[in-house]
Amino acid sequence: MTNNNCKIKKSMIICCQKSGNQAIKSSGASSVVLKENSSALISPNNGPNSKDSMPMHDEGIGIVKFLQGKTFFITGATGFLGKVLIEKILRTAPDVHKIFVLIKAKNEEAALERLKNELKLIGMFSIGAEIFKHLKTIHEKNYESFMLSKLVPVVGNVCETNLGLDEDVATSMANEVDVIVNSAANTTFDERYDTALDINTGGPTRLVSFAKQCLKLKLILHVSTCNLRERTKAR
Repeated sequence: MTNNNCKIKKSMIICCQKSGNQAIKSSGASSVVLKENSSALISPNNGPNSKDSMPMHDEGIGIVKFLQGKTFFITGATGFLGKVLIEKILRTAPDVHKIFVLIKAKNEEAALERLKNELKLIGMFSIGAEIFKHLKTIHEKNYESFMLSKLVPVVGNVCETNLGLDEDVATSMANEVDVIVNSAANTTFDERYDTALDINTGGPTRLVSFAKQCLKLKLILHVSTCNLRERTKAR
């Protein structure tokens, strides 16, 4: 980054808010984002892409529209952040096609049972109850059937070759998946080095290998892990 300029080299659509009530979006192999008091996107030829300007109050920056009809593959979906992501997707874009959920289990039946348990609203103070409470309010008695119509559990493990996926399942997913989100990680920050490396580095590496097989892939998103500690004086 030089002089607050950020060069984006991948082919993608990027939207940034600028001053006023407009968002400018641009797509291309190389775009430049200027970051000052506010952010605005300019096109590859360094000029504002005015034809793509849109009112912020119309369709926002297009995220919900992008989600519509998409097929997702999410790892770490049974963790806290994974659940929050699934809830957000299904609440804001209930017309997504489906979400493949990678689950460590002995077989398909065990994976489905674990998924059902993760979706249940058990206990007044349970984290799961709070995360999915709004979706249950929206769908009421159809809550579980709605969730299971969108969520597809697949047996696997990011620490295994080809993510531990059955060959036929992997082929089917590679033909359908539009978006991959990796939220699987070991967040024990004093974990053994080899154990942490296997999932936190090896996991994304294996996922990228799978992503290369996906015919419709539009986006792969990695959720990084950080550790924030309070500074204390040594005594």
